[in-house]
Amino acid sequence: MTTKDDFKQQIKAGNIRDALTLSLGEAVELEITTWVSSSSPAPHSSAELDQPTSDCQMRTRMNIVDGEINNEVGSEFMGNGP
Repeated sequence: MTTKDDFKQQIKAGNIRDALTLSLGEAVELEITTWVSSSSPAPHSSAELDQPTSDCQMRTRMNIVDGEINNEVGSEFMGNGP
């Protein structure tokens, strides 16, 4: 069942709060990614630039509705970095 179907089912059941939480939970998520660039020459393609390795990035995902915050911190941010 899709989120849209779940939303409709909650509305029909009179669960307005649950329906809004469901719909906002899908829409209110923020992802921030910071990465350490290499001192090596420029990448040959934009694909290389867009895909940093996990050890060179710090990523935070926040779901404002659920109050969930997830952090991933690569080793380059933990003391091995520049």
